[in-house]
Amino acid sequence: MIIGIRKIVKDEKIDSLTDEEINEINSITSEKRRIEKSLSYKFIEDMLEEYGIINYQIKKDQLGKPYLDNIEKYFNTSHSNEYLTCVVSDNDVGIDIEIISDKAKRIAKRFLHPDELKNHIVKHYNDEELTIMWTIKEAYSKLIGQGLTKPFNTLKVLQKDGYSVVIDEDKKGFVKTFKHEEYIISVASYKLEEIANEIKIY
Repeated sequence: MIIGIRKIVKDEKIDSLTDEEINEINSITSEKRRIEKSLSYKFIEDMLEEYGIINYQIKKDQLGKPYLDNIEKYFNTSHSNEYLTCVVSDNDVGIDIEIISDKAKRIAKRFLHPDELKNHIVKHYNDEELTIMWTIKEAYSKLIGQGLTKPFNTLKVLQKDGYSVVIDEDKKGFVKTFKHEEYIISVASYKLEEIANEIKIY
């Protein structure tokens, strides 16, 4: 597994986009989102080169999750404020990056599992702790291909030594969390060994 972290550079020149990617980007009304999308495609290209993958085609499954057609590698991207992050793995994967703020505290009642909410009322989790909880759940929801359509308050996070487990009814995922400057990054996998092994970050 390789995780890349890159600052968003508004005027970066990108000349390797496909016609399909250009059409997708041009359909986005927000200039900020257009920049993020175009830079994420370039980031994916650079990350795949780390594995020696040059010729590839990105498709989307029935839930809209992107994947590499006929290539046994998996990727996911996320962005927040001034940073993009991308992960490439041998197994299915999800990633999320969020800047630490009071956003998660303001919506805690909506995204915390009932058991987590009880703990929050007693312990008063701070902004960083709640941001970590949010990124864990979003990384997992992106792993399963549901993104923000997954009700986060149905997911229960169990903290282990060095990683987290997300309990989703009869399913579960494993999540590793990092801090970069004032950002939290969480990466999720179905396989514990995938996040337990050394992860290259650049």
